[in-house]
Amino acid sequence: MPKRSVTKELRLAAAVAWYAQGSMSQERAAEIAGISRAEFIDALGRFAVSPFQYSAEEIIGEATRVLSVWRRNGVRTTFATNDLPYDALSESRFLLDCLRKLYVDC
Repeated sequence: MPKRSVTKELRLAAAVAWYAQGSMSQERAAEIAGISRAEFIDALGRFAVSPFQYSAEEIIGEATRVLSVWRRNGVRTTFATNDLPYDALSESRFLLDCLRKLYVDC
């Protein structure tokens, strides 16, 4: 393997490791690796690293907080789309329940 290729691969491996530790964003890690963010996300798959830095519990917790704020502040969540009623709050609760069943209650 040519020296330049080894250096590039080492920079990528270091950037992936730092990203996986939560030390930096995808954008910064891609910059260090000398590739685009899209290429970096593809590279994460090669290293078996998730492109998401949040656990299912963190996502569910944040969604729960958002729904609580919506309810507390009386945010309008019902809309008409294509002449059909749409309740964003009910839909969000449904999606949150699905996430819990898939990722937490296993």
